[in-house]
Amino acid sequence: MATDIRQIAEDDRRRYVEICNYAFGGTLEETEWSLSISPLEDSWGLYVDGDLMSCLRIFPFRLRIAGAVLRAGGIANVATAPEGRGHGYAHRLMHQAIRGMRDRREPVSVLYPFSYGYYGRLGWALASERRVYRMPPACLRTAPEARDIIRFGAEDDIAALQSIYEPMGQRYSCMLERDEAHWRKLVLRPKRLAFLERAGASPRAYLILREVIAPETGERHIWVYEWAALNAPGRRALLEFLGLHYSQVKQVTMAAPADDSLWDYVADRDITAQIEPGFMFRVVDLEQAVRGRAYRADLEATLHLHVVDPMAEWNSATWSIAIRNGSADVEASTGNADLRCDITAFSQIFCGYLLPSDAYFLGRLEAPKPDALEIADEVFRAPRTFMWDIF
Repeated sequence: MATDIRQIAEDDRRRYVEICNYAFGGTLEETEWSLSISPLEDSWGLYVDGDLMSCLRIFPFRLRIAGAVLRAGGIANVATAPEGRGHGYAHRLMHQAIRGMRDRREPVSVLYPFSYGYYGRLGWALASERRVYRMPPACLRTAPEARDIIRFGAEDDIAALQSIYEPMGQRYSCMLERDEAHWRKLVLRPKRLAFLERAGASPRAYLILREVIAPETGERHIWVYEWAALNAPGRRALLEFLGLHYSQVKQVTMAAPADDSLWDYVADRDITAQIEPGFMFRVVDLEQAVRGRAYRADLEATLHLHVVDPMAEWNSATWSIAIRNGSADVEASTGNADLRCDITAFSQIFCGYLLPSDAYFLGRLEAPKPDALEIADEVFRAPRTFMWDIF
């Protein structure tokens, strides 16, 4: 059998839809819409004797890490036709995707996995958690906050949402940069409702939700996909707004960063919270990534770090990393390493999910020179990781 990997052509769109629909479920119309939100040239396929057998899509994202914005490949729609499974086609396609992202100068990558173990073997690593609240809406009815909540329409100015989202993006690592097309195609999707809360003429909070029917009970639930506020009054106004659905829905489910505490605003025993794993992150090109990241302007330090990456041989080396004036010089070195780890541990360190000292404690990193751990902590210190986007 002859196999090759190439961009998916228009003639293969129907086959692409069928493979993704079989893998992820939903209706054909929903799958067609999902695949239409980015150009077909973002999608790649492995062909067997000319027939599309495995596929994936790479979104051209930009994300923030420690104050810098890096280009990132967002992997999605990894799927193989049922008759092609068990032959390693998806593995080969992912290997090629890593090379392709490097060639396009996308030094990092993010994805949401069907299996953390599968993608961990390819070099991606868990890089976030999120807190998921579930509660009857009546729990959210607190002392009424003065509020002015309006429905955000399809023609309304995205700048109002962006003005609230952007400050949150400054507080967390790995938040995606969004332009108007990103908002309208990936965030404000069909069947989602967006609401904007204002103080006078100034936007101060928003939420994006969808009403769903629980298949087990037939009860109406609200799922809040995203919510953000510039201040405490805006946050309380959103919670009160959700609380007013007490006669309409049985449950509200809403995600938040892992360090969020809803109980600071509403203390009720009927509110439950569960920590769930989030996205995975990978450094695709270590040299590009380290050069592109931001560092403390007052920090001067040098590290010698050995990294092993079986899927991307260009990353496997001992690297000399010199930090000066908020930027890094990095080059391969023949010297002895201060620290050693594989690409998954380095990816977690790079994005801010783990400090090097945490990775050492967990057995993920070796420290031939233990004094280097304190230096490495300062080099790679970053805000907590979080991302609203699920793609």
